[in-house]
Amino acid sequence: MNSPAAKPQSLKVKLYCGFYQDPLPERHAENLRCLANNAENDAIDEIWLFVDVPDRYRSLETGKIKIVASRQPRCTYQDFIEHANSQPERFILLMCNTDIYFDQSLKLVKSLDYNRSLYCLGRREVQTDRPAAHTEHYQSSDVWILQTPVRPFFSDIQLGLVGCESSFLGHAQRGGYKLKNIGLDIAAYHLHITQKRNINPLVDRYTDFERAAYPELSTIAPVIQERHSTGPIVFDAAAFQYNSPKLFRTWMNILAGWISSGFAKDLVILDRAGLMPKINGLRLETTAAHNLNVPVTEHRVTQNIFRRLRGRAFLSSMYTTARRESSVCVIYDLVPEELNANLELYAGRHQAFYGCDHLVVPTNYIKGQLLEYYPDLNPANIHVISWGVQSSFKPSSAARIANFRQQYQLNKPYFVFVGDRQGICCSKNLELLVRAIGGHPLHDQFQLVFVGGQPQIENSLVSGLSPSQYKRLSLEDDQLIDCLSGAAALLEPSLAAGLPLSVIEAMRCGCPVIGSNIPALQEVTGGHAILIDPSNPVQLLEALSLVQLPQVRSELIEAGSLHTRKFCWSNAADQLAELMRSIA
Repeated sequence: MNSPAAKPQSLKVKLYCGFYQDPLPERHAENLRCLANNAENDAIDEIWLFVDVPDRYRSLETGKIKIVASRQPRCTYQDFIEHANSQPERFILLMCNTDIYFDQSLKLVKSLDYNRSLYCLGRREVQTDRPAAHTEHYQSSDVWILQTPVRPFFSDIQLGLVGCESSFLGHAQRGGYKLKNIGLDIAAYHLHITQKRNINPLVDRYTDFERAAYPELSTIAPVIQERHSTGPIVFDAAAFQYNSPKLFRTWMNILAGWISSGFAKDLVILDRAGLMPKINGLRLETTAAHNLNVPVTEHRVTQNIFRRLRGRAFLSSMYTTARRESSVCVIYDLVPEELNANLELYAGRHQAFYGCDHLVVPTNYIKGQLLEYYPDLNPANIHVISWGVQSSFKPSSAARIANFRQQYQLNKPYFVFVGDRQGICCSKNLELLVRAIGGHPLHDQFQLVFVGGQPQIENSLVSGLSPSQYKRLSLEDDQLIDCLSGAAALLEPSLAAGLPLSVIEAMRCGCPVIGSNIPALQEVTGGHAILIDPSNPVQLLEALSLVQLPQVRSELIEAGSLHTRKFCWSNAADQLAELMRSIA
């Protein structure tokens, strides 16, 4: 399955379709006419008809037409693919409905790039009184083209039911195929003048539309969609909708850099549900709230806005898509993939990975992860842009630290955890932290401070601690700086992470870091932290004591301060602006 693909010019073209005896003579005649047209087309080398009772159709067999049994009266894509993969030779596989035929434009299938690509064709409706017209909607297709052997993905989907094609394409996309509808170049004629249907469209249908795929009409030529060279760059600021301090901090700093550099003048910003802060110097376009659970609907809505604004490039902050060409999506982490979460719950992310031609990640580790989990992505189009730290994050004075401790009654050495306390699949791993503190011989001589997250601390998390041992605080930036500056250490025992801004901010404030020895934290800290096995409470217990030794503490603070100087928001904003201008 992983051997190099053969050149399409040397391959046979084999057409696979279902066939049946329609009880209406006029409809059966239409199906026979399609079969005869395809048999006469020299662009097709073989035709395989999948039927329920092979002996009933032996009269149709010729040297070119072959009969094969299907598993059930209405055949499935799986029938086609399993048969095709059982053949000893490689070939170009065309799958289609019974009432489809082709002209000589089909010869173009030998000029296509089949590297993990699946092509589909929108149909041309045969008319009695005028030339066949191409359907304008991209939600439907009647022909699907691949090179064998076909990669494994779920394909036990019956042809002919409403929504079968988009469901099949959705599974193919999640199986690693890139999709393109090239019905504008290769003509697929749909002969259904009788208008008789053998299904009830209200019942015989696939309804999971949000996991389906709808590749837009395009051409084989490199320029696929209309571009407006003088239009704005459209930035979808959906991240502001999700009440995430990390995302808020990230994009507020990026926007500040764009305003300072003048790049903001090139932008129109989609303000989801009006939740974005109103900032002078930005042009906002208020639109509906973003719903990450319905990526197909979101794509259509965002695409319509993009076209109305006559945009020339698109930037997504939260896995939204408007077009593939000249588009960028920012990816913060791959925690769901790392922890083997149910990826069906993250269909919007997956669609963005393949729905934008450029991806931006904050670390080299995340880029490596992307290529590991999605190896068909183009490494050249994955750009590493490190995030930054605000200049206000620096060690607070002794007086400010003393005032902060007095205000919040922190009269013992304290350790800090910042942000959401659960994460995906409990990835924050705070149970390890509680076990370690509970087992520390001097556990009553220090305190644990949770900053942010849900207002109510989870009982399961602190059940082993007395109320005097922990606090939950909601802090503005100036107080967070004081908190970090006075802490014994920041704790980051996560099982998986992207680029935790709290780690960089803590190091900039002179706060040592105790974290997991996962690759993400190794890269972000540069090794200037105490990194432990995230499954070993004994190591964390030792680290809580080690970090308070004066010499160890001094070395970590000095090295961490030097290391974090490379994280700069203005540089991140400039690099992202340069990328957007280069593709616009």
